[in-house]
Amino acid sequence: MKLGWPLPKRIELLDSLDDSSKDGSERILFQGRYENRDVYRIPIELPKYRLANGRTQSAQEEYLVDNPKVAAELFTRDLESNEAQKVQHQLLTDLADKEHLFEYFQNNQQTESLYLTHEGFVVNGNRRLCAWRILLDEDPKKYSHFSSIRIIRLPVADEKAIDELEAKLQVITDIKAEYDWVSEALMLKKRRDTHKYTMKELVALYEMKEREINVVLDMFDYANKYLTNVGREKHYSDVIGDEYAFKQLVKTRKNIDLEEKKDLLEACAYTIIEKPGPDRVYTTIKQIGEHIDKIIGTLQKGEFVSEDDEEVDSEIIELLGKSTSDELGSLVEAVSRKDFKETLRSTILDVVRTEEMIKSEKKKQNYVLSMTKKAHTHLEEAFNGTSLEKVKKTGVKEQLDAIEELVIKLRAWLLKDG
Repeated sequence: MKLGWPLPKRIELLDSLDDSSKDGSERILFQGRYENRDVYRIPIELPKYRLANGRTQSAQEEYLVDNPKVAAELFTRDLESNEAQKVQHQLLTDLADKEHLFEYFQNNQQTESLYLTHEGFVVNGNRRLCAWRILLDEDPKKYSHFSSIRIIRLPVADEKAIDELEAKLQVITDIKAEYDWVSEALMLKKRRDTHKYTMKELVALYEMKEREINVVLDMFDYANKYLTNVGREKHYSDVIGDEYAFKQLVKTRKNIDLEEKKDLLEACAYTIIEKPGPDRVYTTIKQIGEHIDKIIGTLQKGEFVSEDDEEVDSEIIELLGKSTSDELGSLVEAVSRKDFKETLRSTILDVVRTEEMIKSEKKKQNYVLSMTKKAHTHLEEAFNGTSLEKVKKTGVKEQLDAIEELVIKLRAWLLKDG
């Protein structure tokens, strides 16, 4: 299977495109203006994948970690590299498979043109191109319609213009296969750190609020810390399903004032993300934040809960004993120890469960008062409504009689209970 022609050969054919290979035109927004661009048919073997494709950045990072002998610059050093194109093809194959593109294109043909840079790299449609190539390779006769594909060739442009087009075509409008949150974060981070986009430019490019961008980047930072904590650095596929957990961690952390308490919250959250309890992870993280002082007190007193009744290392107990309400450094150090992780998890879940039960009982104790307050509010609103024009009185007397009966019963209950 050919994964792109060499650059000179690509340029030669793309430069020679004329009316004989033309297949209509499309109006596109590029470099800030709308323009009509010709659509052409070209051999499917010609285009090369764009290695800076936003969807595959997390998969690329993970591939490099899992293959330490591969050069770290594989996806950036040489965009024409056959080795890099082969790996990119495999990463795109995995994506296309997850998104059921093979099943879709077994019964459907190309309907949307691919956008190619002036040099013949695919800006949008990398997954589709990958799926077509594999189907054509498996059954050339059945899928012969994929032997030539419809493309729009973009004029010469810098990387920022290509980024902007990709954002408009894929991130903002592509509802068929939304970017996962890790890919979105990696893309934002790369644009900011490598390409030196300002926050204002990112806001305009991705049509996101500054606050939303900051939350995604904070989530990504905590995800990286978590992966390092569990010995799975850059294995981003591990955390794609934990979007709400990391979002809740960002939110909960901001509600805690003391820095060392924030560090403790992180350690507790990572323990629960790695091995969740009975409730949803983001719910438990929220509850950890609400009961952080109780968790601290329990740990400082050595009131551990262990599922396996395991012995807690004496060094850990000593560290916990050193901590005070004002000095939590040794406590943070203790809970960060790998050999304390299971005991920490069990203790967290026990404290949270106990405190939530207490909170629930308090609500029950105040149930009558709570309902009486609500009834009072509704009656006030009803009285205020008497000043409105054409308000009907029908049925009001009967309701008031029923309310008065209930008030008598409640007063009797008050006298009975002392």
